[in-house]
Amino acid sequence: MSTSPIKVFITGAANGLAEVREGLADHPDVELVGTAADPAKAGAKLAESSAQVILHGTTATDHVPTGEIEAIRGVTAAPIVLVTSASANAILSEALAAGIFDVVLLPQLTDGIVFTIKKANSLAAGRGSSSTSKGASTIDGKTVTLDIAGALNVIDMGAVADAAINGVGIAYLPHFMAADHVATGKLKMLLVDNIYVGESIYMVYLRRRHASPRLRVFLDFLRDVLSDGSADVQRERAPVKVKSFS
Repeated sequence: MSTSPIKVFITGAANGLAEVREGLADHPDVELVGTAADPAKAGAKLAESSAQVILHGTTATDHVPTGEIEAIRGVTAAPIVLVTSASANAILSEALAAGIFDVVLLPQLTDGIVFTIKKANSLAAGRGSSSTSKGASTIDGKTVTLDIAGALNVIDMGAVADAAINGVGIAYLPHFMAADHVATGKLKMLLVDNIYVGESIYMVYLRRRHASPRLRVFLDFLRDVLSDGSADVQRERAPVKVKSFS
């Protein structure tokens, strides 16, 4: 079943925002209805656009640009997605508390941004089923399926860790990124008895008859570090598989 493209208006400025605009202009699921560097000076244009989602670019790293956000909300009730190319760790909690629907850290694939736009539009329309994804876990031999609605869309695992530390939500992190934070009490483990890590970590390298000493040391290091861990931090570790190719 075909659906109408979501009307998107882009405001503000951020490194990479021009590329986002170009990518969205050619996407079949999005209709770009306008742009404005300063939302305070584009009230009439923004109001007449009938935009369903607002992408607002910002270069701020330590605060949410509340003046710009208020200017947008003064003329439209469309959900706002904050877009930045800088580290947004310090403003994640503030953004969510301010009612920002999502925070996108650039660079990011156009399809990923379109997914965020669809999610924001769906949530604003009444938190429909398309705003969630299905997550399944096996607990006591039974498969439990949950609807998961993410509040943050990033491609940097460091930002995910910082978001969890700042109380934004629950994060699924690699052991080496979470261990120190768990030890210091900044993070707490959840569902420890039900964690299962089925992914494998692969090291791919060219097969040589005489591997260099540096390569051998590095391979041994990976096996030691990734195969050893503290049981009170992670119950089961992912297998380490080293593959060589001629």
